[in-house]
Amino acid sequence: GDAAKTMEAPKAQRVVHLFRNPFDNIVARFNLSFRHKEKERKKLKRMGKIHQKLKNITIFNSNNEPDNTTTTRTIKYNKPALSLFQDWCKELDAKYLKYEEHTPWLDTKLRLLWKKDVPCHAEFYKYIQWHNLAYTTIQNLDIPMHILRYEDYDDPFWNATVDSLFQFLYLKRNLNQNPMV
Repeated sequence: GDAAKTMEAPKAQRVVHLFRNPFDNIVARFNLSFRHKEKERKKLKRMGKIHQKLKNITIFNSNNEPDNTTTTRTIKYNKPALSLFQDWCKELDAKYLKYEEHTPWLDTKLRLLWKKDVPCHAEFYKYIQWHNLAYTTIQNLDIPMHILRYEDYDDPFWNATVDSLFQFLYLKRNLNQNPMV
């Protein structure tokens, strides 16, 4: 018969590890989660299962300012945005509580501090673990790594950030090209 063929995937030659401000990251994850829930709510409403009056709220960025990017729009819901964010954090913290109590990666003092004083601690934990594990994996594979911060793509760092990235990747930068393409 047909024997399964396996092929070894090519090993990455270089890695760009991009960091985003953890607070911005958590707000973005909340906004994404909220959008997914809103889509599901609209789907259920179309199916005739949900009937409720809704008030307008606006999604906020980490600076507590309305997020007016082109991909963000006003979303309708019956609670203020801050209250929704706090509920989301509590829900996630409760969801991962059992795991946190038994993980070898958190010591008891840190676990107690997080539970008491850090809202959305489950999100901070995921953020830290993701970056730590990515960093460890890259180090173990002995692959050259270039670390970038998301905020460095903003002015006045844009050119230096792009130049360092192109240099690391051995690419030539086309200065005549539109930078947003």
